[in-house]
Amino acid sequence: MTDVFMLLGAPNKTAVQSKMENVILFETELANITTPQEDRRDERKMYHKMTLANLIRDYPRSTLCAHALPRILNDYMLWHLVGDFASLLSKPFREAKQKFHEILTGTKGNEDAWYTCISDTDSVLGFAVGALFVEETFKGGSKEKAKEMIENVRTAFTDNLPNLDWMDDATRAAALDKANAVTDMIGYPNYILDHAKLDKKYEDLKINKSDYFNNNLAYTQYIFKKSYEKLRKTPLNEWAMSPPTVNAYYTPSKNTIVFPAGILQAPFYDQNFPKSLNYGAMGVVMGHELTHGFDDQGREYDKYGNMKSWWGADAVKKFKQKSQCMIDQYNNFELHGEHERGKQTLGENIADNGGLKSAYNVWCWNSKPESDHMQILTDPHSPPKFRVIGTLSNSEDFNKEFKCKSSAKMNPKKKCEIW
Repeated sequence: MTDVFMLLGAPNKTAVQSKMENVILFETELANITTPQEDRRDERKMYHKMTLANLIRDYPRSTLCAHALPRILNDYMLWHLVGDFASLLSKPFREAKQKFHEILTGTKGNEDAWYTCISDTDSVLGFAVGALFVEETFKGGSKEKAKEMIENVRTAFTDNLPNLDWMDDATRAAALDKANAVTDMIGYPNYILDHAKLDKKYEDLKINKSDYFNNNLAYTQYIFKKSYEKLRKTPLNEWAMSPPTVNAYYTPSKNTIVFPAGILQAPFYDQNFPKSLNYGAMGVVMGHELTHGFDDQGREYDKYGNMKSWWGADAVKKFKQKSQCMIDQYNNFELHGEHERGKQTLGENIADNGGLKSAYNVWCWNSKPESDHMQILTDPHSPPKFRVIGTLSNSEDFNKEFKCKSSAKMNPKKKCEIW
């Protein structure tokens, strides 16, 4: 932090360091009054709709900000502004920011020029890059075969609903209705293959091939403009990830699962792979995202994406009891002497275990103690190691296939199962 400001021309390193120490203390105080990550999963407790007038009336100025010196607030905002843009400047600034990142996370990240160029271009022009990616890699019926896989995973999920003895008939019928109403977005949005429509999307974004920093400022302005254009309009079911992205997601307010073309590639998926490989890899991802619609947060939304109570009271009570089993189980996992946070990671753990009913995937794991610590503090996902141990130790199928002994750690007497 100090190095960045010295590069900007600050005259006194000691004074700058003192300012940054005060910024860290202020951020620590902010963190201490912020609702803990594990308590932010209750959608109803976190959602407080109010008018701007009521916000100003009820929260004229936070107690913390009221007692903080104006210069500390100024330094705090200045650091975040400068810190956000430091990686867009010359090499000394990037190295200083990288040093800060390494201390915080324990990893250096990828500083290769090719990686920076590709990742930055994808983040700004992801759908233009995606059009090239799709034309090259996602053809020959890939979309249709992925759609068929999703439908099979959905059927496996709904066929299991009658086996859930903790769920009453009315709630089970509503869950079936919601599962069948989940819409899927596969590969890419169709408009990107229409050059005229793609040009229209980016017509307000001006790019200068020799001005990297100002290109990023122009993109920031472009994004703000696009956001303002959506104000007071009916939300559209837009893609939140570019086609080359190797990831997937579920949106509860839209009841939609999305699988970009990037994850529908080997080793996760290939239309020419045998079904065993596709369901063993991509199948668990599809099941994972579908199950998110019924985890501790997703269950709060109905099939239309509205936050609404659609479960019977007894089903809610039993769901919470079963969820507590999973919270307790993951709380007992330990990494570098630090316990997993089962409540914080509950949604992802429910999705992991639910997805495993259709398929299972061996998750790659290669991390550092610092990044593991940061994940345990902030990430709703369990560390990858426990996403494997937790799900497989809860699987009766795994237990039978591998003939686990009753005393084996991977065959606990008390197994947690929700879906």
